[in-house]
Amino acid sequence: MNLSTRFSTILVTAFCCGVLLGTSAEASAKPTGHSLRKQEPEINKHRDTTGEYLEIKSLTINGKQPFLGKTAALFKVLGLMNRLVEPDKNDVCNSYYDKPFRYAYFNNSLVEVYRDTAAIRSLDLRQYPKLELRTATFRLSHKTTLADLAMVFPESVKAQSTTNMAGMGNITTVSIATKAQATEDAWLLFFENGRLIRIDYWMPC
Repeated sequence: MNLSTRFSTILVTAFCCGVLLGTSAEASAKPTGHSLRKQEPEINKHRDTTGEYLEIKSLTINGKQPFLGKTAALFKVLGLMNRLVEPDKNDVCNSYYDKPFRYAYFNNSLVEVYRDTAAIRSLDLRQYPKLELRTATFRLSHKTTLADLAMVFPESVKAQSTTNMAGMGNITTVSIATKAQATEDAWLLFFENGRLIRIDYWMPC
């Protein structure tokens, strides 16, 4: 099964759960990709890659807030939080760290909170029109088009998939690896009418 087909299989679940990785200030803490819901589809950890990747540590928000940072600093960027709740472990598919955490909801964006460490799992760019995800060479925002992305990640864009989402119509998804070597995790970039609306950090269950 090729990469595009596998991502199409998990697209609906990934879109509903929302999983964009944020940061950690704990140098000693190691991401685990811990999964609790065994029945959810998985991607083969030895999946093929396009040779294109986007490293988490290379990303910042607006060039100032690193993805490896503090909870308070991240919350300042994201603004007013709607609620902070303890997750029901029966409903949790996975988490960035295999340790207790809480979910912080910022409307349609989701963050895992580990005390002074926060991990963004899903970032809805429609509610943050002034935010940009930056690297040294390119930027991602609500203005980013598929054509823009293809200039940086041409093979990933070629492997895009489209799914009809309830209440939203056709959503195009592009998956991008997080490292040069094959890994279980990936970025999922969601496009509506050709423009980027959401970025998730995805991990298998």
